[in-house]
Amino acid sequence: MARRSIIIGALITLFAFAAGIFIGRGVFSPADDPTLTTARNLEAIVYDQRPGQTELRSFEEVRSDDAPRTETSPTPKPKGFAFYTLSLDTTDQSPRACFRFTKPLDMSGETNYADYVNFEPEIKAVAEPVDDRLCFSGLAFDKDYTATLREGLPGAEGEALASSEKVAVAFGDKPPFVGFVGDGVILPRMEADGIGIETVNVDTLKVKIYRVGDRALSFKQIVEGSNNGEDEWGGYAYSATDGQEYGVPIYDGEIAVKGTVNQRAVTVFPLGAAIGKARQEAGDQGLKPGAYYISLEDGSDGARRRAAQAWRWVMFTDMALTAYRGNGGIDVIVRSLETARPMANVDVTLIAANNDVLATAQSDGDGLVRFPGPATKGEGYLRPKMIMAYGGKDDFSVIDLQRSPLDLSDSDVSGRNAGEDIDGYIYFDRGIYRPGETVHIAGLLRDAAGNAVEGRPATVRLYRPNGTEADSFRLDTMSVGGFARSWEVPASAPRGSWRVSVQPDGSDYKKSASFSVEDFVPQRIAVTLKADEEKPIQQGEKRSVDVNARFLYGAPGSGLKVEGEARVRRDPNPFPDQKDFTWGIQNKSFSEKRLRLGETMTDGEGNASLSLGIDKTIVSDGYPLRADIVVGVAEPGGRFVNESARIPVRVDERYIGIRKSKDQRPGDNDPRVFDLVMLDKQGQQVAAKNVEWKILEEDYTFHWYRQNGEWRWRRDYRDIVIATDTVNFSADKLSQVSRELDYGAYRLEVEDKETGAKAMHRFYSGWRSYASGANTPDKAVITVPEENVKPGSRTKITLAAPYSGEAVITVATDRVHSVQRV
Repeated sequence: MARRSIIIGALITLFAFAAGIFIGRGVFSPADDPTLTTARNLEAIVYDQRPGQTELRSFEEVRSDDAPRTETSPTPKPKGFAFYTLSLDTTDQSPRACFRFTKPLDMSGETNYADYVNFEPEIKAVAEPVDDRLCFSGLAFDKDYTATLREGLPGAEGEALASSEKVAVAFGDKPPFVGFVGDGVILPRMEADGIGIETVNVDTLKVKIYRVGDRALSFKQIVEGSNNGEDEWGGYAYSATDGQEYGVPIYDGEIAVKGTVNQRAVTVFPLGAAIGKARQEAGDQGLKPGAYYISLEDGSDGARRRAAQAWRWVMFTDMALTAYRGNGGIDVIVRSLETARPMANVDVTLIAANNDVLATAQSDGDGLVRFPGPATKGEGYLRPKMIMAYGGKDDFSVIDLQRSPLDLSDSDVSGRNAGEDIDGYIYFDRGIYRPGETVHIAGLLRDAAGNAVEGRPATVRLYRPNGTEADSFRLDTMSVGGFARSWEVPASAPRGSWRVSVQPDGSDYKKSASFSVEDFVPQRIAVTLKADEEKPIQQGEKRSVDVNARFLYGAPGSGLKVEGEARVRRDPNPFPDQKDFTWGIQNKSFSEKRLRLGETMTDGEGNASLSLGIDKTIVSDGYPLRADIVVGVAEPGGRFVNESARIPVRVDERYIGIRKSKDQRPGDNDPRVFDLVMLDKQGQQVAAKNVEWKILEEDYTFHWYRQNGEWRWRRDYRDIVIATDTVNFSADKLSQVSRELDYGAYRLEVEDKETGAKAMHRFYSGWRSYASGANTPDKAVITVPEENVKPGSRTKITLAAPYSGEAVITVATDRVHSVQRV
């Protein structure tokens, strides 16, 4: 029944990290005066910290998503093709001038619009047509230009400017901007110097800080907030994100900002020093539990009524929380951001949406806290909302359970989601019914161990396409956990997708399945294909595909239209006798080719013939291919009835297969042994001498860069040749290549210079491991045995860490089974 996959998560915690995104770290020292000071060496670095990864990275431009524009309309919209208005975009590091015309411009790329516009003073501007706008970048602030739109400037419909026109272009200074550096909400309490603030053309900054108590946070959302330029909308906090509603002011002041006109300036605000000073003035040396809401506003002389402003929530803490939520409850791990080690004796509380305390617990020596299932299954206002942790020295941290969890869709997590205490399966005798026909509904119910559910009544409900309930019936008894019922579709049933659900008594679990109700007409003809599907087709060869059509009442399907196509793709199992081998160049993907087989008509006997030909331009990169043929015959009413066939395609003279050797016993670390085989087009094993092979190590490196205010990365690798030699192939036995290898990512390349046959196989060397290496910078390589592990037995895994440190390994299915530190 239900197949549950086991997730083994390895979190490398060598440096401080948290379950949220960290705020960019400045260079402020608490020993300095606790006022805002301009950060030093900001052209060089900004410290940005993310979960599981700590880097020093180059600082890049942080842009606002909203682009304030200044538009001037020189005249009412003229008729014909003419210049209409000028708009100025000042949100980027370099401004843009966009000339708008009354009709669209040529977007084909054949027109070089830079030849039709001259600027004084002369500049090397880049022209970009966008619909009816012609935009130029490469201009400068605080400089006046005169643009001449030359006579003959063409539009998309063949029209052109009737006469030249001069347009004044003046940007002035950049509009003021205020924002936070980075996009996180967690500021490490022990190591951070402060919060980085970015400004443009701002000399005075108003800063307000509010402390929102822990018990008020359940009514709020701790989010990264918004950064805004002058006169921008959309950056204001709404009720759930506004921290001023329940916040207690702890800082309200103005600070001077040093910067150059039209250039970004980054300043560091010492949040820890400001909080500490406020507490000292209040006579309390501790930092009370809570989160902080920070509001920024341009306080410069002459600032407009809707001045540049920004706001953000901040968690100032040393505790990093990671939560795992499953059917068995919620598991929380508490670690220190300073040391990355688990924190024991931390009081952790589970808070409901209505601020009720659902459960409390204290972390053990592994920093683990478990909240059992009953405390986590509340609904409505009793649903779990937040997890709050209370550490020493009034330290406080929180996780909002309403935020999106970690997405594991790009990980190797196979299987389907299982039910809680019950798992079900529903099926029908077919998928589509007409009104008045009978639907035969059958289903199975199993418990978490796969045993049949006995003595537990259930309710079956049927829902119309609009979601309303059409009928229901009770299942008082089941036979070995199964049931079968018949239901007649009403003659007036609405067409569309109907849904059937089964819910056992005393459980929230519901299993659903769908069927369709349509006015369909059964097909009237039967189509058969005849083609040689055993013999491979080669390049330049023609293969006939014979078609026969007959009406179901027996007459030949004469005079019917026939058409077909073939899709040439990789053959997933080209040589069944060598099904364990891999073929081709693994780092190259074959692009599917679509071939038309033409059109024809059936003769008086219902017969027709189409022809399949393989283009000589198809390059396989060593992959055996297959042509999937689909032929359709049109009924008299025009509907096509399809039939398919598959023909092997072999465009290469020889094919090389690679597999891990079966002679290498599970558990052996060294050497890595591979079996090799060479086949001809027919799949027959052939001999060859002096075939070259080499093993290369792929040394991966990850490069971080910032684009549009977001951190991005790319992966590069360099090849290190480990071994190279030749191997002889035999016509009656397998050949082998072996080599002792350290942990790492490798690939084996084999090439026959005489025939051009080649193959490449990527693999990872490690304990009982042939898995691929990590392809993202925040993941360690973790491998498990390929053999299934029996319940109750022990197993070993291999963790290839990029650097030394401590890992937390979590074993989980629909619940957390164990947490270990290694």
